[in-house]
Amino acid sequence: MRGPASSAVLLLGACSRPSRDECARVVDRYVDMKIDDDPEVVHADPAERPEVRKARLAKKHEEPAYATRVDQCVREVDRGELECGMKAPAPNEWEACFH
Repeated sequence: MRGPASSAVLLLGACSRPSRDECARVVDRYVDMKIDDDPEVVHADPAERPEVRKARLAKKHEEPAYATRVDQCVREVDRGELECGMKAPAPNEWEACFH
């Protein structure tokens, strides 16, 4: 049975903020899409590129900007933006999800 109370619950669920883990995943998605433009990755020997890429990703996680972006997501991003970011096929489309 659907009444005003069940409708309110549905609306609250749709407007809820993502968890820290969900925010980390969406930020990781962006970092992963952008890492191939990193000069260290671009100029690495093709045989070493996977390891260089992995190291650069790990380094990005240690940067203060990474934690800042995850914190910002937890405070400001809604479910629709998060879902859009997770589905975005390229960095520009990802960025457009959060305006």
